[in-house]
Amino acid sequence: MKVEFYEMLNNIKSANWKKSFGISDDGVIFAPGAAMGDEVTVEMCAHYDGMPCITYKKHLFVPIEWMRKADPASAEFCDAVQRSANKALALG
Repeated sequence: MKVEFYEMLNNIKSANWKKSFGISDDGVIFAPGAAMGDEVTVEMCAHYDGMPCITYKKHLFVPIEWMRKADPASAEFCDAVQRSANKALALG
């Protein structure tokens, strides 16, 4: 699976990896797992559920669709990532 990474365009001051997201060649959108909590715990849960996990800039990224289901509190963050991904895809 090939994943291309982008950075969300917003005015939030934080580390670049926290504002990054990836889009796989089959359309899966990945976001930082740290948005859900401890990365090790998030990775174990994602693997248990059979979800793909990737590492970018030494941090865990998980599919946003899984993130929404596993952690409903992350829905707003996932929506922001989805909007940024849609813009990135529209720009080609």
